[in-house]
Amino acid sequence: MHEDSGLVYGACAIETYVRDEGVGMTPEKVKALFYGSVNRSSGTQSEKGAGIGLMLCYDMLITDGGNIRVESQEGLGTTMTFRVPEAGEKPKTIA
Repeated sequence: MHEDSGLVYGACAIETYVRDEGVGMTPEKVKALFYGSVNRSSGTQSEKGAGIGLMLCYDMLITDGGNIRVESQEGLGTTMTFRVPEAGEKPKTIA
């Protein structure tokens, strides 16, 4: 929802999240997730990752009017929330 000069706008969207109990990330790493170069890292079982899939998801969501919210704590894990607008939905004045 967005409020502007007394008008409230709303849009329908689908929101889902993925949560893990992995190694987590520092606030600096979270800020850098979607910008710049590929981030190579290791997970809880030493699996390798480059972050390319996440950058592709981010680009597709932003292009379609969605977003990704990331909450993470080192040693505790990460939650990524994906928000996608419903097909054909445009913000509407609701108040």
